[in-house]
Amino acid sequence: MPIDLVQSVENHMQAVKSVNLSAVRQLGQDLVNIFRNEGKIMICGCGGSAADAQHFAAELVVRFSKTTQRICHLPAIALNADTAVLTAAANDYGFWRAYGMQIRALGTGKDALIALSTSGHSPIIVNALQEARAWGINRYLLTGSELTHDQLTEDTDLQIIRVSSDNTARIQEVHALILHLLCEMIDEAFAV
Repeated sequence: MPIDLVQSVENHMQAVKSVNLSAVRQLGQDLVNIFRNEGKIMICGCGGSAADAQHFAAELVVRFSKTTQRICHLPAIALNADTAVLTAAANDYGFWRAYGMQIRALGTGKDALIALSTSGHSPIIVNALQEARAWGINRYLLTGSELTHDQLTEDTDLQIIRVSSDNTARIQEVHALILHLLCEMIDEAFAV
């Protein structure tokens, strides 16, 4: 069956239009302030979202735009990138605790955690957000429209940016766009 490209583009546009841009703008400003106050950004996800977490960390630590020079490299870490820590934690304590253990070891009240989850149901993501809350770390969740996890929906301190779609690919594509928008805002704030 051939793909209906017009319908596919319309689905993309609907997913992009569903995002609360003022929440994205606020997240960008929050991240700028965290960096200015000598904090760092921890990012995590699973599967494709883990790859997005690593991509975002690289854009912050190294650079986003070839045409923009920053006054500094920015401290960011993708919690899913350290396979030794992940496998040790999974083996000794259970995979769902692996990010939370890193947050306890590396996080401070100056930092932020950005969790990427298309569903918001992943136990490792839920645990990471709970650990970050316990340590007074600013928490943000980029997710899809189906978030129903009680511990997250009732968490009034958690900043949630939703993509109104139930299609994993569309959600991840819009998450990538949001992360690039954040990079642009951060680059502008730290440009030479």
